[in-house]
Amino acid sequence: MSNYAIISLGGKQYRVQEGEKLLVDRVKTDEGKTFHPDLLFVGGEGKAELAQAVLEMDNVVDRMRDEAFITLVHTMNERPAVTRQALDALLVARNLERVADHATNIAEDVIFWVRGADVRHNIAPEITLAPRITDTH
Repeated sequence: MSNYAIISLGGKQYRVQEGEKLLVDRVKTDEGKTFHPDLLFVGGEGKAELAQAVLEMDNVVDRMRDEAFITLVHTMNERPAVTRQALDALLVARNLERVADHATNIAEDVIFWVRGADVRHNIAPEITLAPRITDTH
């Protein structure tokens, strides 16, 4: 795959390649003047394996947070003297899970930029089935 870039122009993002023509909405600039879009990303090989791996790990991190919650609540019930430390550990687990969520959001963007596939929120393409035609004769 050849080199490409992701640019931001007029609130939208575009994947562009050198020599490619791009049709965009009107840009606020004087006619005939040069303008420069914001450069967000430059890529070359079009590989998104690392981003895919990050997506696959999100559920693992969620389960780890859930297990920590169950264990720490049990610990607080059994040993009230360590409640403060257990609450601190719960906050750490929650914040680590939020970091993983942010990493997942970035990975989703990378996959979109590289593959052009929208993988946010496990969106699968909708399939609409045609109504079944029945023989009435």
